[in-house]
Amino acid sequence: MRSTSSILASTAAASLLAGPLLLLSIIVGIVVQYPEELLDIDGRQIGFVMLVLAASVPIGFFIAGLPIFFGAAVMSWLGWRAPESRSPIVWGAAGAAFATLFSIPFVAWLVHGSRENPLPLILAFTTPGIICALVCRHLTTWLDEE
Repeated sequence: MRSTSSILASTAAASLLAGPLLLLSIIVGIVVQYPEELLDIDGRQIGFVMLVLAASVPIGFFIAGLPIFFGAAVMSWLGWRAPESRSPIVWGAAGAAFATLFSIPFVAWLVHGSRENPLPLILAFTTPGIICALVCRHLTTWLDEE
């Protein structure tokens, strides 16, 4: 049996991180794509980014909560059935795959009709997916592990 409280705790922790991680991934992607824009940043823009990061915590919590819970529950169930799947590498790969697949329809809708390359946006979802999955793995316990 797995510990349900560990799944809920891991879901809550990872969901709180999801919004800021996604925004930071998008910012890093923009800086990598357009490094010359980095020279034009001033203090007001940094303050605005800090406010948006703070606002992204509750928004990301509500948007990512259900997918993270689903992923944590499935991986926890799989860990009970096949203990080899408890590896952080397996959890990170599952988080990357799930977040990337989840992002494709959203990014396709976002860049529809533009000539913008969607790959950096899709990859921006992958990094938070990996980190959130690893947070869930770290906080998930099985009764035979204790």
